[in-house]
Amino acid sequence: MSTTTTTEVFTCISCRVQFDNSDDQREHYRSELHKFNLKRKVFDLPPVTEAVFKSKVEAVQAAESKQKVPTSFDCKICDKSFASEGPYNQHLQSKKHKENVAAGVPEKIRNRKPKEEKKLPETLEEAEAMMEEKIKNAVKLPIEACLFCNHSSDTVESNVEHMAKAHSFFIPDLEYLIDLPGLLRYLSDKVAIGNICLYCNGKGRALTSKDATQTHMRDLGHCKLNYDNDADQEEYVEYYDFTPAFAGSTSDELTLFKPDIVLSDAHELTFPDGTTIGHRDFAIYYKQKYTPANKRQEWLRGIVGQYKALGYKETPQTTMELDKKQRMRKNILELKVGMKKNTQRYYKNQLLVQ
Repeated sequence: MSTTTTTEVFTCISCRVQFDNSDDQREHYRSELHKFNLKRKVFDLPPVTEAVFKSKVEAVQAAESKQKVPTSFDCKICDKSFASEGPYNQHLQSKKHKENVAAGVPEKIRNRKPKEEKKLPETLEEAEAMMEEKIKNAVKLPIEACLFCNHSSDTVESNVEHMAKAHSFFIPDLEYLIDLPGLLRYLSDKVAIGNICLYCNGKGRALTSKDATQTHMRDLGHCKLNYDNDADQEEYVEYYDFTPAFAGSTSDELTLFKPDIVLSDAHELTFPDGTTIGHRDFAIYYKQKYTPANKRQEWLRGIVGQYKALGYKETPQTTMELDKKQRMRKNILELKVGMKKNTQRYYKNQLLVQ
């Protein structure tokens, strides 16, 4: 009896190819050829072979590698340059250009230097070297100059007054500040050399110049220090002295969390004076104000007692009268609900009846 061995075939239906093992098949599924054929399959196009795909890729790379000469549209009479043909044609039809042509203004020839592309640092050492070179060549902003505009004052005090009036800039914890010139020097270097917004503190988009940094702070209302949390406050702690704030306090008074405060299982804090603070998630229950059922019954009994004292006697009602009153209440309730939900039967629009 002869035994026949069946070999398992691994294929890709989209690319119409076969593989010897599953590893080659999985590798093919991650290839660009497979992705390209899947996109062709969406548009009912036949798949391409690997050789055709490589030729297409090489053609695209060759086209991208060619240096494209930037086309510039210059008006030498008016000495203006345009990036596209549309604005250039609009300029040729403008009144100013026609007046220059009629007046016989000579053409101006200028050899404009191409823009140099900025090289970004690839390693940490290159970044540190570039920063040291920038600090060495940078022009420091004097402490009498405004941090947010080009205004320059005579003294440091007048500069602080200008920034407060013109830009609403206020120094936090001013009563504990001991080194105002040092703080202004640090902030001016941060703006002029580091090009860092005082409020974003390096978290936003990168700024490349002092003017761009000042414009950013004025436009976005960032003419203030980021002094919200402890991490930001530690940046300026060397210019402050907070010891006078704790001069008359003992160590027990400086304790932030006293052991008398009790945290219950119901997410509530109970203070020594009996005050209870609940969690915000349960605010909807804290705002509820209702009368307990037992107090409501006592209140009703008190009202009935007052009526009886005034001589009121309740007339007993028969079962038929009680059923009639109950049906009337039910009909009124169904009418109100039906009009609100628009589900009542035999409803007639009053506007159509009149």
